[in-house]
Amino acid sequence: MKLNLGCGHDYLFEWINVDFYDDSKCDVIHNLEKFPWPWEDNSVSEIRIIHTLEHLGADWKVYVKILQEMYRICEDDATIDVHVPSPWHWNYISDPSHVRPVTPDGLNLFSKEHCQNCIDNGNSETPFAMIYDIDLRPHKVVWKYDQFWQNKLDRGEVHRSQMEEFHSMYRNVVTEFQIPLAVVKSEETDKKHRYEHQLHLPDGSVPSEPPSNIVRQ
Repeated sequence: MKLNLGCGHDYLFEWINVDFYDDSKCDVIHNLEKFPWPWEDNSVSEIRIIHTLEHLGADWKVYVKILQEMYRICEDDATIDVHVPSPWHWNYISDPSHVRPVTPDGLNLFSKEHCQNCIDNGNSETPFAMIYDIDLRPHKVVWKYDQFWQNKLDRGEVHRSQMEEFHSMYRNVVTEFQIPLAVVKSEETDKKHRYEHQLHLPDGSVPSEPPSNIVRQ
């Protein structure tokens, strides 16, 4: 089973399309902030949650429960495809329905591999993956650039190796994060996805040295 959560009018055939609003094009009407979700444990092979997660979980406990529910209903090695606006872009700031900044770093705190590395290295990040017993591994994260910066890249005025620095210095560099999450529930899947986390640029390339704020190994 494949779920398209918060589908709006983006109806996908051969998926179960889910939304809260009855004027959307969906198969199932469900409020994703109400629990439990109406799907069985380990019954879902893929989830799309595109520009939806930032609208949910203003209450921290609700946000965590949403991640727990996605983990519960997904089978081992399922994929959760998360697209969210960058909280450092006006697209995020200007929408009053955006209640939760979601970033690759933030979701990495729900990866047991990342949390164990933090514990081993004495880092102060909260090991949420251990606390809530879920394991969601961000990998092959893509940054989608604002058109202003994409034009500069296309004209050769800046180099892709500079984009991490610009993103840390300025607003409105990255418009969107695309964050595939691997659902890890077995030792075999843990080994498969261990050390796989990488930042992928919009053209699919990988920097020679992935940014430290995206990948910590």
